[in-house]
Amino acid sequence: MRIDPHVHFRDSEQSYKETIKHGLFVAKNQNVEIVFDMPNTQRPILEEEDVVERLKLVPKNEEKRYFLYVGLTSNEEQIKRAISLTKKYKEVIGLKMFAGQSTGNLAIINEEEQFKIFKILSENNYTGVIVVHCEKESFMKNDIFNPNNPFSHTISRPKIAEVESIKDQINFAKNSNFQGILHICHISCQDSIDLVCDARKEINITCGVTPHHLMWSESMLNNSHGLLYKMNPPLREEIEVKKIRESLKMGKIDWIETDHAPHSIGEKMFDGHPSGYPSLYLYKKCVDEFLPDLGLSGEQIKKLTFENIVKTFNLKLNIIDLSEKEKVAKEKICLPLDGLNTLEEVEERVKELSDVVGYFKIGKESFTLFGLEIIRVVKENNGKVFLDLKYHDIPNTVKRASYAATKLGVEIFNVHASGGSEMMKSALEGAKEACLEFNMKMPIILGVTVLTSVDQNIMNEELNTSGEIEEQVLNLAKLVQKSGLDGIVCSAKDLFFIKNSLEDNFLFVTPGIKGVDNSVGYDQKRISSPSDAISNGSDILVIGRAITGYKTKEERVNAAVEIVKNISSVI
Repeated sequence: MRIDPHVHFRDSEQSYKETIKHGLFVAKNQNVEIVFDMPNTQRPILEEEDVVERLKLVPKNEEKRYFLYVGLTSNEEQIKRAISLTKKYKEVIGLKMFAGQSTGNLAIINEEEQFKIFKILSENNYTGVIVVHCEKESFMKNDIFNPNNPFSHTISRPKIAEVESIKDQINFAKNSNFQGILHICHISCQDSIDLVCDARKEINITCGVTPHHLMWSESMLNNSHGLLYKMNPPLREEIEVKKIRESLKMGKIDWIETDHAPHSIGEKMFDGHPSGYPSLYLYKKCVDEFLPDLGLSGEQIKKLTFENIVKTFNLKLNIIDLSEKEKVAKEKICLPLDGLNTLEEVEERVKELSDVVGYFKIGKESFTLFGLEIIRVVKENNGKVFLDLKYHDIPNTVKRASYAATKLGVEIFNVHASGGSEMMKSALEGAKEACLEFNMKMPIILGVTVLTSVDQNIMNEELNTSGEIEEQVLNLAKLVQKSGLDGIVCSAKDLFFIKNSLEDNFLFVTPGIKGVDNSVGYDQKRISSPSDAISNGSDILVIGRAITGYKTKEERVNAAVEIVKNISSVI
C-alpha cells in the first residue's frame, strides 16, 4: 500500500481542473491507495461546514481512501475550531499553514502571526501534525518573474527564502514548547534538509520531497513549455537535485509527497500562470523505476511511501495491504450477506471486508428483506454481487428473471440445474438480451447441482433418489455445461470426482468452506478447508460463518486475511 500525504485536489468551482473523484482515479492508477488533501481550493477548508461539504464530494466507495487537512489563519478562534475538527472527524488528518504566498489565499506572511499559531496550538495541547509550506516573503523577488522567461521564476523564489522560513518554523516550535509534529513540505535544497536533521534532536519534525524535485532540475523551465514547470518552491539546479537524492538514500527525508496541483494548460501558459504541477502522474514512475535506479531498497521505499507516514500520523487504517498473490486470492472469496437486519449493517459489513473479499452473495433472505436496495448498497461500496436466488421455474419466467438480474449489473447469478436444459438455455438468452440492450458485460451464470446441506442419506432416503451423490452432481454438471452456462455450484468434496469429466474453462463455486481455525456453519454436511478447495479445483469459495461468526470487526477482518493467506499459499 502507498500513501500520498500531499495533494491539492480541486472540485466545486474548480472542477474544470479536476474533481476529487478523478483525482482518486489517478491515484489508484499510480498505485496510491490513500491521499491527504490540502486546503488551497478556491473556497479554503477552514471550518466544519467546509469539511462537511468537502467530504460530500468524495464517492461513497472511495471514502476510506480520502483524508484532508484543515487550513489555518491567524484568528485564534479559528485555530481552536480547527484543532477540534481533528478530534471530531477521523478524515481530518492534520493542519496546514502557508508561511508564504503560493496558490490560494491562505498565506500567513507575518512572522509574529506564525509564532502566534504555534503558541495557540501548544496552549491547546495539540499533539497532531502541522504541515507548513515554507517560503519567506522578505527573501522573495516576485517582481522579477517574467512569463516570457519562465526561468525567472527560480530567481524570484531563491533557496534562501525556503531555508529562512524553515529556520523560523523550527524556532517557533521550540520557543512555544509545541508538542506536536512539525512537517516541512516539499523540501527542495540540502540546506533545508540539514536544518531539519539538526532540529530532530529537540523537536518532532519531518520533511517530504516531491517526485518533481527529485527527478527534474531548473533546466525544465528553459524551453518553450517552461511555464508548465513553474511551481513553488521552484525546481533547483542539478547539483542541488543530486544532493537531495543522496539525502533521500541516507534516510534524511521522511517520505515522498507529490504536491499534486492540477491547473489547465491554458492557465499555466496564458492566463495567470499559476504555480503547481499534477505530479501524482509521476508517482508510479518515480517509486517503481526512479527510486530503485537510485539504489534504494524495497524496505526503504516502503518506509518512504507508507510506514513513515502511518507512524507520523498515527493512522489506523481499514485498508489491508495485500501482496499481488493475495489480491488474486481475495477474488476467490465470496461472502454471504445473510443474517443482517438493516441496510446500514449491510453497508458496514461491505465496507469492512471489501478489501479482503472479492464478491458479496445476496441470497433469498437478504434480498427478501431489502430488495434492490441491497444491490445498490453493495455496488456503491465497491463490492461485486453474486445474486444467489437459484432461479427454478418455467423457461420464460427464468429468462425474464435473468434479463432483470443482468440489467441490475450483478456479476454472478445462478439457476437450479434440476430445472432442465431448456430452462438454463433460456437463462442464458435473457442475460444476452440485456447485455446487448444496455451494453453491459455478460455475468457469470451458474447451475446449482446438489445443495451442500444434502448428504448421501438425505438424497437416497428422503429424496428417494438412487445412486451415489457424486454421480448425481456429475450428471447435473454435464447438463449445465451442455446448456452453455459458465459453471456450477457444488461441494468442494465433489471436485475430485467430477472435475476431470468437464471442460477446463468450466467454473466451480463451492460453499461449505471452513475457516483456517476449522470453524464452519453447523448446517453444512460436506465441507473443506480453503486451500484444499482451491487445490482440488474450486474457482470461487463461498465462506460465511468462518468470517462473519466473529463478534468484532477486527476479528472478522483478521479471519478473512488468514483465509486469503491460506488460499494464496496454493495458487
